[in-house]
Amino acid sequence: MNILSHFNYDELNIINLIKKECLKHNRKAYLVGGVVRDFLLNKKPRDIDICIECNPIDIIKKIDFVKEYKYYEKFQTSTITFKNGVILDLIRCRKEEYEFPGALPNIIPSNIYDDLYRRDFTINAIGYDIVNNKIIDPYNGVADLRNRIVKKVHIDSYNEDPTRIFRAIKYANRYNFYINDLYEIRECIDAQVFNTISSDRIVREILIACSETNWIKNILMYNELGILEIDLNLFNIGKKIYNYTCMDDRLINLFISMKNKNHRQLLINNSVLKKELKSAFRDFENLTYKLDRLLHSDINNFNIYNILSRMSDTDIKLISFNKSYKYLILNYIKNMNNISLNVTGKDLINLGIKKGKQYREILKRLLLLKLNTGILNEKQYLYAKLGEIVNVNKHKN
Repeated sequence: MNILSHFNYDELNIINLIKKECLKHNRKAYLVGGVVRDFLLNKKPRDIDICIECNPIDIIKKIDFVKEYKYYEKFQTSTITFKNGVILDLIRCRKEEYEFPGALPNIIPSNIYDDLYRRDFTINAIGYDIVNNKIIDPYNGVADLRNRIVKKVHIDSYNEDPTRIFRAIKYANRYNFYINDLYEIRECIDAQVFNTISSDRIVREILIACSETNWIKNILMYNELGILEIDLNLFNIGKKIYNYTCMDDRLINLFISMKNKNHRQLLINNSVLKKELKSAFRDFENLTYKLDRLLHSDINNFNIYNILSRMSDTDIKLISFNKSYKYLILNYIKNMNNISLNVTGKDLINLGIKKGKQYREILKRLLLLKLNTGILNEKQYLYAKLGEIVNVNKHKN
């Protein structure tokens, strides 16, 4: 089986450049991970990873066609952009040792067999020797692909790195595979295995899961396994307001659907999500407090507008899950979201109104009338009723 035949001209050109340099220096090079897995599944791979038995920086510096690269000394990995636009990861074959469960691994340079052993699942532990054009499959990953199974490579894999639980779920739902180690995964979750890793690592996996086409299945499996506690009455609803092709909307829905406050804190206290999103999550309780006060006061369009117009789209989406606010939000979106006055400052100046408190109060009064009474031409109303508006404002003050 010649996997190289699946690449396009530009990709194959880059792979051959790397192959040429490796041959010149008697080094071995392998396609590894997702690129091999996806080609064997007849799917277009998302990334190209090449594993070599030397420091990648030694190869990078010998290829003139490199446009730019990022090199990570600790792991001896690199992400390279070439002049023809191809991007790939060039990494050193290595083995990993974990000092304790959940720790980041210590890296030891090694060979392709140790490198495949360190990987999460057998379907990702398949290599392709680009020099000799042959598959390397020490853990029967090809058979597991054929049988549609997600299976760990080695003993204690999920305790060693609990993020593999998230990835098992991701691959199972992406490819419609069966998780072989489901019983062991349940045991690890019951033993609070996620307490051994940082919130950033957890949130990063949740973010990846939510970016998947089958993101809904991922979250439902989190709920089934007890990774997250999800209110199914709130999950994947509100499609008139939400666009679930948008990542932010998926995360907003996930946050609202979380029953456990500690799980919500994961989406607030991390360095992974956008600041605007985390800020909205953090202020959520304050938002609901403001709206609860509105519900127990004089509800009119002007008061609704005054509160909701100061909120971001994210804020409004967050509160829209509360049925108590449904009328307020739908009314605002349908009738007030893009409302504006056709009165300008020039109109007020022509009427002898100088900028200041009275100026602002008149505009406020016109907006109130437009929202609450539905006047169609506030400019005409202003010219006809200026004295009445001024007197109302004086009396009010």
